[in-house]
Amino acid sequence: MYADTSSFPTFLQMVDFVKSDPSIPKLVFWGRMTHFTYQDSLPKHTWLVKGASSLKMKKNLKRLRKEIVRFLAQYPNAKLTLHLNKDQNALVWLFLTTIPREKIEHIHWYEESFGATSFQIGYIQLPKEYALSILNRKNPPPHFGINYALSLIPFYPSTIHIGMKDFVFAHYPEIKKLFTQAQSVEDVNYLKISQSLTEQQKKDLLRLAGINEQDLLPFHDGKPVMLYTLGFFADDKKFNKAQIRIMDRLLSGNIVPLEKPEQYTWFFKEHPWLTKNTYLKDTLHKKWPFMHALPKQIPLEILFLTGYMPDKVFGYSSSLFFALPPERILFYIQRPHDVYIPLLKQAGILTDDKIISLEEKNVSK
Repeated sequence: MYADTSSFPTFLQMVDFVKSDPSIPKLVFWGRMTHFTYQDSLPKHTWLVKGASSLKMKKNLKRLRKEIVRFLAQYPNAKLTLHLNKDQNALVWLFLTTIPREKIEHIHWYEESFGATSFQIGYIQLPKEYALSILNRKNPPPHFGINYALSLIPFYPSTIHIGMKDFVFAHYPEIKKLFTQAQSVEDVNYLKISQSLTEQQKKDLLRLAGINEQDLLPFHDGKPVMLYTLGFFADDKKFNKAQIRIMDRLLSGNIVPLEKPEQYTWFFKEHPWLTKNTYLKDTLHKKWPFMHALPKQIPLEILFLTGYMPDKVFGYSSSLFFALPPERILFYIQRPHDVYIPLLKQAGILTDDKIISLEEKNVSK
């Protein structure tokens, strides 16, 4: 069984899905897969439960519980493997309160986003007894993130999948100590995962993510690919106009030296948060028609998994930066109170000379 409603799922669930035996029955709940219709050709014996974005979480959970019960009734002797986002407490609680413990053979826990575990130090560690008591609640628990999942590990055979495993264990021994309770801790390396996939599996991943491969054809035009990751400022005209000025300054060589911009194929991706404001997309296309838009709802990790990693990236904080080799970062735009920068610098991914601010002279005017 697979479940995730996150805005930034790691897509490891999808990898496991496309690599698994198609004859094994599966129940899949992905909150972002609203582009699917029930006529889509999924592997045989797959139950797709769509998270309706128009419904509140409580109604979605009620629908999902009903489908889990129906699945268990059809396969009463099944031993189940669960794939869960460890930060989605409501889903974790729903599955573990609906499925008898003796039927759960193994749980795979995934991060909210690449490297997310590194940010969750300092949360209160939950006693095991309290974790068990939560399973007796009638309503989902509040957000305890990693500590809620870890407090349940002694009761369920578990594998934890995290990004930057060596870095996290070296710098946060308290996390390493907690993780020893799991059967195994797997490092997330998107490049290695990509190399293990067949071409058909990569196509399946793109389809599951809602990407039309026609949108990615410019990746094949023989030029290195440059990607601009846009930030989210809602309808703030000042910051949105500043994001346009960044392109102006970059192409004129006022931010970093960039020889022959025409030698690149240019992409941009808007932030996935919902907004009716089309200013950024419309302006980028009008001023620079050579720029291609990536679907805004896709997590950029899907580019790694399917062999479409850009050659150079610049823009705002994204889980993509944690997976990039340092030499592929052109520059990083600092947000106010940016919590990502210290970790990116500590991990050796980002250096001071590659950090700019919207308030800097060559960007703000």
